[in-house]
Amino acid sequence: MSGSYYDLFLKNYQELTKKKRWKQPLLVALSYSVQIIEDGVIPVTPFDIPMDALVSPAGFIPISGAALRRC
Repeated sequence: MSGSYYDLFLKNYQELTKKKRWKQPLLVALSYSVQIIEDGVIPVTPFDIPMDALVSPAGFIPISGAALRRC
């Protein structure tokens, strides 16, 4: 269990990007293939920051429109 370290970091970074008017980065998560349930879906909690794409040994899986546009 990560203790939500990454989610807290990403939340704070997203707030900083808005405050500084920086371009929002593409958020990509690494996962094991067995964590992917179907079509790029992995289990999440209400506190998880949504990712734009997944990278696993099976390859790159775009999730958001932003990731699809950059592919």
